[in-house]
Amino acid sequence: MENEKTPERKSGVRIPPQRGQVKVMMFNQIVKTVKSVVTLGKKGGSGNGSSASTTPPSSNYPSEGHSDA
Repeated sequence: MENEKTPERKSGVRIPPQRGQVKVMMFNQIVKTVKSVVTLGKKGGSGNGSSASTTPPSSNYPSEGHSDA
């Protein structure tokens, strides 16, 4: 019996995790993600959060309309 090896556990790791620990880890990850998205939104400085331009794109056609000549 003394020669049998018992599996060594790493400190802090429980198999299976304690009841509710998975939900806590998921919640913490969601909080980190939301916090980083909000921080990135504040750094942008545009205010409205939209990256779309308000000016129409330029075209290769003349702006005079149709010409028959």
